[in-house]
Amino acid sequence: QVIQAQRDNSRIGKAPSRTHLGVATRAEGSSPGKKKEREFTQTDIEHVIVDLAQQRQITRNP
Repeated sequence: QVIQAQRDNSRIGKAPSRTHLGVATRAEGSSPGKKKEREFTQTDIEHVIVDLAQQRQITRNP
């Protein structure tokens, strides 16, 4: 669920307004520092595991 929330936090629209005005589109390419919305790295998974473990530890030891 946490990973799903990260994935869904991306912008949805793929057709920019300039396309509707007749201006040519830019070539598909990822911006620096961005990744595909469905692309998860080992680091992403490790962060989720650590975050969940910390949350559980806090709730068990008030």
